[in-house]
Amino acid sequence: YPPREPRAPNPGLACAAPLSRQMNGTNCPPAAGKLLVDGQDARTKQEILQMIVQYLHDEGYTAAVATVQDEANVRSLDAQRARTAVRRLRRAVLDGDWPEMEKLVPRAIAGTCEQKVFLYAAYRLQFLELLDGGEQHKAFTQLTKRLKPLESCAPSPAEFRDLCYLLT
Repeated sequence: YPPREPRAPNPGLACAAPLSRQMNGTNCPPAAGKLLVDGQDARTKQEILQMIVQYLHDEGYTAAVATVQDEANVRSLDAQRARTAVRRLRRAVLDGDWPEMEKLVPRAIAGTCEQKVFLYAAYRLQFLELLDGGEQHKAFTQLTKRLKPLESCAPSPAEFRDLCYLLT
């Protein structure tokens, strides 16, 4: 790559303090561990991507612009699919459509551990609904076949034991 000409300082930044101090409005550095920008905020991410694309375009990196835009669109499609799966999962739980809920969990929830915790909570809800409906035999089956394998995902060690006591 050919060396670039050094740029003249931006006249809008008259302050001699580092940029991090200018951005947080003080002449003091930000507190340790405190971020200037929330990298998890979707709007912030979109604005950062727009700035990166603008910079790459201004510098003449057209292939890089296309690559970043393609990857950003793929990520936004993935995020949209995940949101749709979460909405469908929510609807399945609210409707008591347990087979549909089980099918949607891998699409809506990332991470095996998080899936197990969610399934434990959903199966617990189903168990309680069965008990409330007077279906002790089905509730017992739910407890032994669905909840017992996920006992380690219970919020507390005593919770599973308490669920067992509900059958007595």
